Amino acid sequence: MSCRLLLVLPNPIQVRHYRLKLAKTLFPPLGLLTLAAHTPPDFDLRLLDESVHWLDYNTPADLVAISTNTASAPRAYEIASEFRRRGVKVVIGGIHATAMPEEALRYTDAVGIGECEGYWPQLCQDFLSGKLQPQYRSEHLPDLSQLPVPRRDLINPKDYYLPRTLQTSRGCPFRCSFCSVHKFFGGKYRMHPVGAVLEEIKSMPGKSPLIFVDDNIFGDQQRSQELVEAVRPLGENWFGQASMISLQDEEFLRQAGEAGCRMLFVGVESLSEENLKDINKRFNKPAEMKEAIARCHRCGIGVIGAFIVGLDYDEVSVFERIVDFALDARLDAVQIAIRIPIPGTEDCAALTPRIFDWDYRKRDGSRAVFFHERIQPPVLMEEKLQWAYQQLYCKQGIRQRLSGHSGPHLSFTRKMNQGFALRASKWLRRLALEI
Repeated sequence: MSCRLLLVLPNPIQVRHYRLKLAKTLFPPLGLLTLAAHTPPDFDLRLLDESVHWLDYNTPADLVAISTNTASAPRAYEIASEFRRRGVKVVIGGIHATAMPEEALRYTDAVGIGECEGYWPQLCQDFLSGKLQPQYRSEHLPDLSQLPVPRRDLINPKDYYLPRTLQTSRGCPFRCSFCSVHKFFGGKYRMHPVGAVLEEIKSMPGKSPLIFVDDNIFGDQQRSQELVEAVRPLGENWFGQASMISLQDEEFLRQAGEAGCRMLFVGVESLSEENLKDINKRFNKPAEMKEAIARCHRCGIGVIGAFIVGLDYDEVSVFERIVDFALDARLDAVQIAIRIPIPGTEDCAALTPRIFDWDYRKRDGSRAVFFHERIQPPVLMEEKLQWAYQQLYCKQGIRQRLSGHSGPHLSFTRKMNQGFALRASKWLRRLALEI
C-alpha cells in the first residue's frame, strides 16, 4: 500500500479572514512541485495550496510536508501542530525553516534545511523505515543538470492566473543585505542546461505567458545570450526577473524583446545612493535608472519596478519621490514594500534591536515592525504606503504611467495593471480594517 503524502503551501491570510472568498492566485507552488518530482514512487501524492483551496485536517495523510516563508511560518506551525495532534508525521522546509531550524523543530517532527534535492530522498526513505531524523540538510549544492521536470500534474492550471512557471537557474551573483537568496542557495549562481529548459517549456500545456521565476534571469551574460537565442524560435511570450545592471546593453535587450520577453521585474529598491550603498547594491545608479527603463521600452519590454521603503536614509518624503519617479519614468507597474527583516539576512541582524513586533505574519511588506529614526510613528509608514498605492493604481495614475507606451508589451501591461489595481484595492480595504 502506498504511503499518503500531503504537500501543503500555507496562506496566513486564511487564518485572519475566515470569510475570504478563495479565487485564483498568481503562481503555482513550483517549489513543492519540484519536491514532488523527487519523491519516490512509494508515495501517493496530493498537493494543497491554501491560496486556492481550503485545508481539511481530515484529509488522509501519513506524512505532511509544508514549505514556508517567514510571513506564512505561524500558519505553517499551526497546520503542523494540528496534524501532529492527530498522529500524523510532519516535516517543514523552505527559506524560513532553513534560517530558523531550531524554532521550526518545536512544531514539527523533522526540518529540511536548504534545497530539497540534497535531503528529500533520504528523508522519505527514513520515514518509510520508521527512522525519521529531526534535521535533514543539503550538504552539497544540487547539480541542476540532473533535475527532473516538476510534477505539474498535481495542480489545476485554472487555479492560477500565470500557471506556466519554470526555474532555469538558482542563486544570484549579488549579495544584497536584505535578500535571503544567496543564503538559501549557497551564494553561487547555478544554471539549468538550456537544452533541458527548452524541453521543459515544450512539455508545458497552455498558452499563458511563460514566467521564469529565477531570481536573476540574466545573472550570467553568456548564458543569457544562449537562453534568449534558444527561446526565440518557440514564439513564446515570457516574463522574468533581472537586476538594474542587466539593462545596460540595448542590443541584448532588443534581442530579448524579439525573442518574446514582454516584462521584467527589476529591483530598483531605492532612489538614494546612500541607501543603495548601505544595502550592498551600489551598482544601482539613481541617475541612470530612467534611461534604463526607457531602454527596455524601446525594445518592447515592460518594467515592473520594485522599491523598498524604511531603509535607514529614508525620510517621509520617500513615498512622494517613488510615486513621482514611477509616473515620470512611465513604469509599467510598481511594487513597494516596507523593509522586511528576513531571518538569516544581514539586514535582519542589523534591525533586530529595533524590532518591536515579532509577529511573523506582519513581515509581508505591508507592515512596519521596527522603529525608524526618521519616519515615526511606525503606523505612518503603513499609511503612506497605502497613499502611494492609491496614487499609482487609480485610473489617473495608470493612465499617466502608460501614456506614450507602444510595442508588443503594451497589451500585457494593460491587463497587468487591471489585475494590480484590483488586487491593490482589495489589499487596501483589508489594511484599512487592520490598522
